[in-house]
Amino acid sequence: MRSLSAALLFLLSCASLPSSANAATTSSAHHQPAAQTCERLPSSLTYSQATAPADVSAILRVVVEKINRDVTGVVDVEVAWTGAELHRRVGERIVRCTVTRLAESVVQISDNDDDGGGGDSEVQIDEHGEKLSHNVSKCQPPSICINTLGSYECVCPSASFQSSPSSVDFIPTPQFWEDITYNQHRTPWEVSYGRSSESSCPNSPSTFGCCDDDGHSREGAVCHSTFRCPVDPCEDVESSPCSSNASCQRANSPLAHPNYTCECPPGLMGNGKPCPKYNTQQQQPQQQPKVKYDGKTPTESTKRLLDAGLLCGCTKPTVDPCDGYHDCPSKEMCVADSYNRPSCQCKPGHVRDEVYGCVDEHPPGLTLRYSSNPDSKFDTDRGIEYLTQGDRYEEYGVM
Repeated sequence: MRSLSAALLFLLSCASLPSSANAATTSSAHHQPAAQTCERLPSSLTYSQATAPADVSAILRVVVEKINRDVTGVVDVEVAWTGAELHRRVGERIVRCTVTRLAESVVQISDNDDDGGGGDSEVQIDEHGEKLSHNVSKCQPPSICINTLGSYECVCPSASFQSSPSSVDFIPTPQFWEDITYNQHRTPWEVSYGRSSESSCPNSPSTFGCCDDDGHSREGAVCHSTFRCPVDPCEDVESSPCSSNASCQRANSPLAHPNYTCECPPGLMGNGKPCPKYNTQQQQPQQQPKVKYDGKTPTESTKRLLDAGLLCGCTKPTVDPCDGYHDCPSKEMCVADSYNRPSCQCKPGHVRDEVYGCVDEHPPGLTLRYSSNPDSKFDTDRGIEYLTQGDRYEEYGVM
């Protein structure tokens, strides 16, 4: 009695074992047996006698689609036909394929048939092991890549779920995704941005239930790669925006401007940010913060600098010796010497006169218009006109 199956095609996927994590691995049916491994796919292509193809060219597209569905991490497929013709003959045929897969993928093949023959094969690919530049698996930092069966998901880091580096090597359970999705204690820093123009899954903690289940499909790859989580400015100590002795505190929301503050330790004053670096020509001394005699209250000048954010870093203040010192005359000011002792000194632009005290460093001079009086004496070299009592003169100006 003739079999109802005209052609039963078993797909044999051959791939070289990955030996490098830096490039895609191409396997070929012409490689030496020691350099490749062949996996018989669990399902086959069965045709009736009426619909069986005449040759392999009729099923090339179907074979490639089948390989892409059953094998993960596929980059390229080439069908290596043995040369035998089908001609709708009853029987079994083996279609050998050369499959190029990602070298970074870790392939684990386990035979479920205890007797060692013809059992189903389970292939698991570590998708998040790929470089972020590869569009097959792309979770943008700081999101964490979670490996799933045949795909992957991107998850925003949270206080209850942290991992470093940005990938997790376990297969999550449904309870895991339930905890991630319905956790009501997440802060705005632990969910994606709230607008579709900023993230593919707005205000969501992960791509689970949002993107295509197949992260390797075109839609899934685009959805996963455009998923965005807020970047914590205080997470990386080495690239912290604050000075080394200040603590970085992020704002309640990543949308705040600025979204962090630098706080100095108790007893130190400043804005907590690194001081600018100047070259030798631009060197500017850092102003020392000063406090009053209580050792805590900033002086008025220091308070103005702090309010304006002009005191960089975190510096220990000094007690202002002039705080509480008696008032100085109008043209004088309190100045501390090298021993931190206060005294009244002339203000800038003034010099001390033994008789009049602090006077202008450059007092005004009176210039007279040259007189036509023949009896007057004029020193042309010095520009001075000598007058005697009772002489008339005209005032020219004040210098």
